[in-house]
Amino acid sequence: MKIIYILLLLLISVSAYANAGKQADEANSAVSLNTDPAVISNEVNNGKLPYFTKDNKGNPVVCWTEEDSLGEIHFFFAVSEDKGKTFTLLRSIPVPENIKVHNESMPKVAFKGNGAVWAFFQTQEPGGHYASNVRYLFSKDGGKSWSGSRFISADSTTGKSRSFFDVATLPDGEIGVVWLDKKMEGQEDGRPVFFAKTKGFGMDQPVVVDKQACECCRTDIISDGKGKIHIAYRNLEEGNIRDMAYVVSEDGGQTFSTPVKVSNDQWKIDGCPHSGPALGSGKEMHAVWYTGKEGEKGVYYTSEFYKNRTKSKRLVSENRTAAHPQLCVIKNDEAITVWDELVEQGDSSFRRIKYRVFGGEDEGTVSLSNEGHNASFPVVLSLGENSALIAWYESAGEKSRVIFKKVDLN
Repeated sequence: MKIIYILLLLLISVSAYANAGKQADEANSAVSLNTDPAVISNEVNNGKLPYFTKDNKGNPVVCWTEEDSLGEIHFFFAVSEDKGKTFTLLRSIPVPENIKVHNESMPKVAFKGNGAVWAFFQTQEPGGHYASNVRYLFSKDGGKSWSGSRFISADSTTGKSRSFFDVATLPDGEIGVVWLDKKMEGQEDGRPVFFAKTKGFGMDQPVVVDKQACECCRTDIISDGKGKIHIAYRNLEEGNIRDMAYVVSEDGGQTFSTPVKVSNDQWKIDGCPHSGPALGSGKEMHAVWYTGKEGEKGVYYTSEFYKNRTKSKRLVSENRTAAHPQLCVIKNDEAITVWDELVEQGDSSFRRIKYRVFGGEDEGTVSLSNEGHNASFPVVLSLGENSALIAWYESAGEKSRVIFKKVDLN
């Protein structure tokens, strides 16, 4: 399979900043970004944390954060109506000042079946460094106006921690949310995994997915074309074994299956590695994750864990510093996996973005980011038959920016 890189020409509305301390205003003009790689964030600010989804019409959507010179965080999303060639609709989301951005718990948007836009994010709450909550806003008019922020759970007790969430539009048009909740009564280690979905313009009662998971690794949720809801997370077993777990719901999120291991790595670590799994759905279920087990450290891929099938895993990169993997599924059940890894050149070092395709003709790993720039936390979105969008953030000097590329597989 020949891999061709196609520069993603992005047309986005420009955010015009009245001054560094104010929320960005939305401009009516559009600017063509025709450099390689393409940049969507405002280069005056520090752009970070891209995330992909699709709207209710199937259009690609990207969101990201920007930090201005006064340390204020701004949150944006943009929509493409031409299959990722251009992004011409930019909206700012009025998040509160106590928004807390985290690479493993980044702000995200999702679209209900009726077109309503929901924005989810983590906030710093009173009670110490780890006191946090997950909140949401919604817009009924495509992001022109927004509701006030609300807690994801009716229990808004301060001093506790709710975080490391993920979201997905469900087959019934609602939005499913998974997160790590506060410790349950009497719980010493780990945190429970909760799931809830939208109900009208609020949230339904949460369901306990697992009572004990690793405290600080991101969760992942997707839905498939068969109406099922799939969730993966890093489990916490006796003896501080922290391997990836997977559950599925076949009744719209009312109940979930007994957790099964994505891979029996038996990684024992007294602490949280801050690296969660990613799932993809096609003819098979696909998963990618990081393990630090001695002698097996690295990022791995598998499609052989669903319904307790025999588990096998493939090393994604020979570079054992690879981390933060994500994936999406395209034609013929092929999975595009992306990650970042450390490169050492003489006295200098940097992290770069790479990708690899599983399920078709394997041409090995392919580099994407600029040499010498620190690039981290890639995300990837399928555009359908044979292409995908890949985004990440990178820095060269004092500023960071959000970068895009489009990859076509022929």
